Amino acid sequence: MSVVISVVIAYLLDMLIGTPPFVRGIKSGLSAVISNVYSRINQKLAGVLTLVLLLGFGAGVFCAVDFLKDLNMILAIIAEGIICFFCISCREVKDNGERVCRPLRKGYVKSASRLYQSFFDAEEKDPEKIAEKTLMITTDSSVDKMISPIFFILLFGCTGGVTYKLISLIAESAGQRLAVAVKNICDIVPVRLQVFFMQRSAGLLNLDKTMGKRIYKRDRYKLNSLNRGLIPAYCAGALNAELYLGREEPIIGKTSRSRRINADDIIKSCELINLSALLAFVVLVALRLAVVIFVV
Repeated sequence: MSVVISVVIAYLLDMLIGTPPFVRGIKSGLSAVISNVYSRINQKLAGVLTLVLLLGFGAGVFCAVDFLKDLNMILAIIAEGIICFFCISCREVKDNGERVCRPLRKGYVKSASRLYQSFFDAEEKDPEKIAEKTLMITTDSSVDKMISPIFFILLFGCTGGVTYKLISLIAESAGQRLAVAVKNICDIVPVRLQVFFMQRSAGLLNLDKTMGKRIYKRDRYKLNSLNRGLIPAYCAGALNAELYLGREEPIIGKTSRSRRINADDIIKSCELINLSALLAFVVLVALRLAVVIFVV
């Protein structure tokens, strides 16, 4: 029950205030440290270090929370809530997309390009490509910052959330093979769960859920990835738009009546992703409560 209370508090806090700048600073600092450390060691030692970090952090968080539960349950719930808050970044995904979208809508391409580079560490001058890449990064972020942390927190408590975030950080910062493989395996269920709720959300937002399902089935593995192409494929179909991801990358969502992604599509995709994450959150919390009440 404490996990449910903690994750609900964390989700509400995240939607109200978003990710504070100091938290983003901590994550950036950790990312830089991990990248620096892993660049100095070989692959075999990197794999061992990854296992040690995952087991060490996971065991440390579990023991700390368990100790607090024996000491004071309210204190334990507060600690779990803070940890869960650090793991979930639902509002950040939406805010980052909107910061790029606002100047892009008004035709301020240079401003949009600077924001794009600032938030996503990339440089682009073409407005359509900025919109396409922003949408793609938004869909990628929705997995790491929204659905997967929520899924593993409700499955394994805040220990699961911290362990997943560490795997994601190592995979993203250092590209370590073991971390990338483990992350891909961890994302299999959450990504498909997200798409399931996106199909339910599309109708509520007056998007083309029929085309979304069709393009999802056709294009979800065009990126040669187990998980990465699923969410953008459904988004492209539901928006009746095409994603051009580069000269050597395939086109996702191409049909006789599709068009290029624009600034408005970023907002629509953010709404679709956030609503689907909310539905997934409510259902997962209800399932966790049902297990606690009727099984445990």
